[in-house]
Amino acid sequence: MHDFWALLFGAFLATAGGFLRIQYERNQERKSLKAALAAEIRAILSIVERRDYIAGMETFIDSIDAQQNNLFQIRIARDYDVVFRANCNRIGLLPAHLSERVVQFYYLIYSAVEDIRLLADANVSPELRLPWRLDTPDGNRVFHQQLLEISRRAIVVGEAVATELAGPNRRGNEPVLE
Repeated sequence: MHDFWALLFGAFLATAGGFLRIQYERNQERKSLKAALAAEIRAILSIVERRDYIAGMETFIDSIDAQQNNLFQIRIARDYDVVFRANCNRIGLLPAHLSERVVQFYYLIYSAVEDIRLLADANVSPELRLPWRLDTPDGNRVFHQQLLEISRRAIVVGEAVATELAGPNRRGNEPVLE
């Protein structure tokens, strides 16, 4: 009987040890994911701030009229979201509310980037201006104001998410190397 209990206790220890190892690895993976996403989000926000995109867009919108019906033009890197794309399948490691906010941030950024790419394409191919009324000052202004609102919202969400991802010991305000 003693051998039975020893065997049962040994099996329990082996199972518990395996479980604890898996939990430890999962926690390390979660920490790594949080740090990488926080760094990428802070880098994106840093570039937006350093290049003064929001103020530039505000000034641009104020200049739209019948004589100045141009389109806002900026360059955006193709792979601004490498960390997010590489880790989409791991977002579920984050708490549900946090993974939702991460995805919200990236979709806001993606939407703004797509609008900026549309503006670049419409600048080259004027027929693309028609569906979004970019050929009229009022339609152009509305499109750019919506882009500005999406961009502002992305910044607010991104700042909050980066801070939460960084954890309680970090505020997410560390300088970002570019």
